[in-house]
Amino acid sequence: MRSFRTTIAMLLIVVVTMVFGSTIASASSEALKTGSEGSRVTALQKDLIQLGYLSSDPTGYYGDLTAEAVKKVQKEYGYKADGIAGETTLSLIDRIMGREKSSAGASKLLKEGDENGHVKAFQSDLIRLGYLEAEATGYFGPATKEAVIKLQKKNGYEADGIAGSSTLALVDKLIEAKNTSSAPKAPVTAVESAQITVPAVATASTTDGVPATITSGAGLSANVTAESAGSAGLAAAATATAIAASGGDSPEKAAAAKPKEAKTASDYALKWFGKVEDIFARGDTATVYDIATGKSFKIKRTYGSNHADCETLTKNDTAIMKKIYGGTWSWERRAVIVEVGGLKIAACMTGYPHAGSDKYAANRTLSSRSGGYGRGTNLDAVKGNNMNGVFDIHFLGSRNHYNNKVDPKHQELVKEAAEWATKHYQA
Repeated sequence: MRSFRTTIAMLLIVVVTMVFGSTIASASSEALKTGSEGSRVTALQKDLIQLGYLSSDPTGYYGDLTAEAVKKVQKEYGYKADGIAGETTLSLIDRIMGREKSSAGASKLLKEGDENGHVKAFQSDLIRLGYLEAEATGYFGPATKEAVIKLQKKNGYEADGIAGSSTLALVDKLIEAKNTSSAPKAPVTAVESAQITVPAVATASTTDGVPATITSGAGLSANVTAESAGSAGLAAAATATAIAASGGDSPEKAAAAKPKEAKTASDYALKWFGKVEDIFARGDTATVYDIATGKSFKIKRTYGSNHADCETLTKNDTAIMKKIYGGTWSWERRAVIVEVGGLKIAACMTGYPHAGSDKYAANRTLSSRSGGYGRGTNLDAVKGNNMNGVFDIHFLGSRNHYNNKVDPKHQELVKEAAEWATKHYQA
């Protein structure tokens, strides 16, 4: 009888543990929303305060102010702005706070219908790998699904169009390989540089072991034997052929004499997502040329994801930029050309530094920032340049940070800059 009671008691303990354990587990993964209370809310509020989205003290109660702060985060990163801190929103905040390394990997799987920052990061990778020919919008639609299927088929994966952990790991691996392959390559050899097509007017006779004679209408010839077809011999023969084809001119002069193919506006209006955001990466420097005034100054991209948040490099650059705006800061949009890495890219800039202070360390939380921005992260990485914070530069298809939408006025001036470039720059 005693053993029976003991058994019943043990069973009751197991059942109670399972019930309460599942309740606790459920509570730990439950979405936080208006009316929620507790330590998880307090932790969320502390993160929101540190990131500059919430200005009130942490109370542990999820009220209207906390919901509004969550909406701001969601809007800025392309999530559905419902003010509810569910698993994906909390994961996003963890990533922003530096508690997660991988942007796409932070989500266990991405599928059609998903819309968030993880999708956007994943789309940027697909664009870079050549599987997606569309902008990274943050919405997983049919085009993204088709791109995933192509990727999966090519690499022998089950082609279901869903980016699960294995597909995401594959993309990370391919991106890493692409980054490695884009490293500087060894110099081109003389043999490789000597591969010049023989012109139609030239004739050649070859027999095993017998010199091959290449002649042109100008009477110039180059003898090439099997032994002399090394780097020096082949290069000399190719040079002779090129000179013959140009009527006696050097290859450099002949190349210069050929008409250059004119560039179109689309060659200057490069897409921000998947293109310019990589060419002009954070930390890169560039030159801005203002079309209307003809003035130019140096900048560095320091922040921004939907567009480039930039800072002038020196006090002199700041003075030039300010002159462009008539000696004062202004939100006026201006058509400009941004030159980076040898490329001239059509863009549109505004001239009002904001969200930072030059006298405080970058990325620390400030109670008040330039441009009327309140409490938040100090977006000022370049010191001693007489500029507080960053200014905006938009490119083709770039978006505003505050509403995640394309600004038509910015895009008009980007196109204007591209048209200007076709008339003032040679191909």
